Amino acid sequence: MKSLHLTGLSILLMGASVALYGQEIRGSIVGNVTDASGAAVPGTRVTVRNEGTGIASATTTDASGTYTVPDLLAGMYTVIAVKEGFKTYQATGIRLLSSQTARQDIVLQVGAVVQTLEVFAHAQLVQTDSPTVGGTLQIHELTDLPYITTSTDSLMNLVPGMSIGISYGNSNPVIGGADYFGTSNFTVNGVTTNNFGQGGGGNIAYIGSAEMIAQSNLPSIGTLQEFKVDSSVVSAEYRSQTAISMVTKQGTNQYHGQLYEYNENKSLLANSFDLNKYNETQGAFNRNQFGGNIGGPILHDKFFFFANYDGIREVHPQAITANFPTQAMRQGDFSNLCDKWSAGLCTDTANGQQLYNPLTGQPFINNQIPPSMFAPQSKELAAFMPLPNVNLAPMTVGNSVVYAGSPFAPSSDYAGELPLRFGTNNAQLRLDGQLGSKDSVVVFGTMSKGSPWFYGYACGAPYGSWTDHDFNWHN
Repeated sequence: MKSLHLTGLSILLMGASVALYGQEIRGSIVGNVTDASGAAVPGTRVTVRNEGTGIASATTTDASGTYTVPDLLAGMYTVIAVKEGFKTYQATGIRLLSSQTARQDIVLQVGAVVQTLEVFAHAQLVQTDSPTVGGTLQIHELTDLPYITTSTDSLMNLVPGMSIGISYGNSNPVIGGADYFGTSNFTVNGVTTNNFGQGGGGNIAYIGSAEMIAQSNLPSIGTLQEFKVDSSVVSAEYRSQTAISMVTKQGTNQYHGQLYEYNENKSLLANSFDLNKYNETQGAFNRNQFGGNIGGPILHDKFFFFANYDGIREVHPQAITANFPTQAMRQGDFSNLCDKWSAGLCTDTANGQQLYNPLTGQPFINNQIPPSMFAPQSKELAAFMPLPNVNLAPMTVGNSVVYAGSPFAPSSDYAGELPLRFGTNNAQLRLDGQLGSKDSVVVFGTMSKGSPWFYGYACGAPYGSWTDHDFNWHN
């Protein structure tokens, strides 16, 4: 036990030297203790016990019958009040959210202490101990509601007053009318997890064009105990107009966990508009979202752990159109740029295009460029370019006729798709410990890595694409 205590204190001391933006995730339970007539009952012993971990804190009511138990982690609590001459009062099922002040008033009944009055607490309809306006999704909503993605983007859409951000989508959400970078401050277990380079909370991972899983680096829904948004009259501990707070699950005296996998694939989706237009079938599409977590005790009523892993694997086709040189052009034959010739020279000066040797200024006969003049770079690059697969007739552009393969062609001679590949790997570990009657510690770490990663930019597969457009995120 001594070594565990020293380890915990060492972690606290190391953390004290690091400057972090965050806020307190602990809450308080407060209330008044009265008798049946409404008179205050001072000197009442009030004990608050976490129903999951068994960790308890106690206090005594003051002269006005008021009690306060601070520094409580989010969870379900039982409140027990004991006073000589009165029945023992016990209220169970009191849900405390992060940074919340929950009120549980107590009315004692005359009787022996060995008699117990049990009540089941109900949520307050109006929060009277804080002026902050916001909303919270709790564990049953996080577990039971259907989501198209397992990332927190899905949760953002359930927040009142939220719309997709004007820049970078859900990584910069618009909540309460705020629409500039840095308006929203994202925290996990009280520690800021913003992407300051882009002003939001996500890595801006464009996974699936319709859903855009921007927040792929944040904890998944399966590891969250609470998702909270405060958007008005927030207190000074919040550094931005809107506070988006995530609290991960913690270990308890009982082992608990989950395994899951969600799948979407090509057989469940309609073809895209562009592929239908060119009579092309949709390529492979598959999205797997999977993960698992487990939590439990290290020492009952003392030390607890919760560990999570989740991942995404997606192959997402992106329809593309482009202009590529014809097979003849790749061999130096550009004769299709003109349809009227005399002695090997283009005579259609209004519509045709005559090519000239840049070294001599002389015209290429029949627009034929000899292979000896091919740049070695072009030979290498041409091997990676797909051949045109759309038959285009000559097109009139203004007063000129443009032929297939020309860089001036208004229509594309190639249609296809890029099999975009995205993978994310997220892991979180949380340790909770009660070091003594007055000291406790929470340790949390998270990592996220994007791999494998292939992102294309509307061209042939080897061109303009990022094969290692991934990310590493640690907190």
